Amino acid sequence: MTSSRFKIGDLLFENAHVIVCRGLDTVTNSKLIFKILKVDSAYQQRAFEQEYALKDQFRSEKRVRSPIDLVEIDNCKALVFADIDANSLAELYLGREPTHPPALPIALQIFQGVASGLAAIHQKNIIHKDINPSNILFCEHSKEVQIIDFSISTHLDQ
Repeated sequence: MTSSRFKIGDLLFENAHVIVCRGLDTVTNSKLIFKILKVDSAYQQRAFEQEYALKDQFRSEKRVRSPIDLVEIDNCKALVFADIDANSLAELYLGREPTHPPALPIALQIFQGVASGLAAIHQKNIIHKDINPSNILFCEHSKEVQIIDFSISTHLDQ
């Protein structure tokens, strides 16, 4: 995948609908994550637009990762996120053999971060609907926790 502004790097995740890659904004030299739509179905487009629409609601919430832009790369829609050098809990703790849980102090930090993120999400009347180890990021260096992937979330009307 190519773009004049963005350099696409390492593949992080791929399924039938999306590709998630690390990359770089060549103008600002910022490290980014790209969630690129592979299948251009009406349902997937709505999911992308729904996730992008949340960007302003969570701009100041550090526990929730929302997109910073919606761009086109090779005629494919792509959500753009800041890269905090984090990995999913699934990668960190479930993808290793033998599987091992984090040390208790780290586990408590992760739980506190997830609870804080969920509280912020629920205060906005949003239900994530897909909280699992793949959708929780943890940066081992900064100890930052972020909840990701709002593609199937629901906004409850008051």
